[in-house]
Amino acid sequence: MENENSIIGIKINETDIPAKCIMIIKKYQDLPISEIKQKIEDNQYVLTCDYIDDTGIKYVLELYHDLSLEGVNCSLYEHNNPTTIEFLNNLLGSYEETKKLVEEDIENEVQAENYEEE
Repeated sequence: MENENSIIGIKINETDIPAKCIMIIKKYQDLPISEIKQKIEDNQYVLTCDYIDDTGIKYVLELYHDLSLEGVNCSLYEHNNPTTIEFLNNLLGSYEETKKLVEEDIENEVQAENYEEE
């Protein structure tokens, strides 16, 4: 697992959840059912990703959404501290903005090189 201080994760706040919810978790985390149950009972993360993994963060948010729709009490964490959907969405937004700026910088460099060659 990633360094626990640099992860985004989700924990289930109750130990007795329906089988349907276990199967939802299994869609996101390909683990044996018994291992998922053990993680829930031990208050461990049922899904984590690296802090800079935008795809992973999206999966964590999707799992949170799916579980919430089923009435499961779960919590999101960032650097081992409770966090919110809003924070994670803002984080994703900042990653997207950074990605656009990098792409623009690369495009500008390519155009500048092409101009110099002419």
